[in-house]
Amino acid sequence: MFLYGILIGLIIGKIRKGKFEKFGYLTIEYPALVIVGLLMQIMVFMLNLGLSDLGETITKGILIGSYGFLIFAIFLNRRIRFLVIVFLGTLFNFVAMAMNDFSVGVTMKAAEKAFDPDIVDLIVSGHVKYFTIIPESQFYRGAFLACRQWSLYPTVITLGDLIIALGMILVIQNIMTDKSIRKGTNIRYSKKLFR
Repeated sequence: MFLYGILIGLIIGKIRKGKFEKFGYLTIEYPALVIVGLLMQIMVFMLNLGLSDLGETITKGILIGSYGFLIFAIFLNRRIRFLVIVFLGTLFNFVAMAMNDFSVGVTMKAAEKAFDPDIVDLIVSGHVKYFTIIPESQFYRGAFLACRQWSLYPTVITLGDLIIALGMILVIQNIMTDKSIRKGTNIRYSKKLFR
């Protein structure tokens, strides 16, 4: 959803006659933190789907560390308008994972729509530790929407993912259309926006 949020933001920004070049004038604090955090999450996801077993403590440590990097990086760049929405979505996902013993909760209906029956069986039996089945009535603790037909790979979506996507759409289109962002200036926003 993160990538779809960026793509939709770019499209909306262009429709609003925004400019791609404004991204080059934007100063992002500690971008390496974001890159490392995302790579750590991808690594854990791929290893778990590949049924590699690094040990539960190591896997959860990497996952917690990745969220730590992402939350800290977003916080450091909070001056960027609407990034606070991305921060809230990331924080929501982290809290939801903590409620599931640091696994991604997924409802059975969402799992059956997104994944092949063999994968669902592995999740139910606990062999894919990245996911854990949660009750339909507690959908807010994890993924409750399936994304298979219009995604590059089968996946499930959490409430936090939707908030992050909305935040990225607003951030991207705003950067493209913000008249205060121009060559030779660093982006700055009034603190009143976050009060």
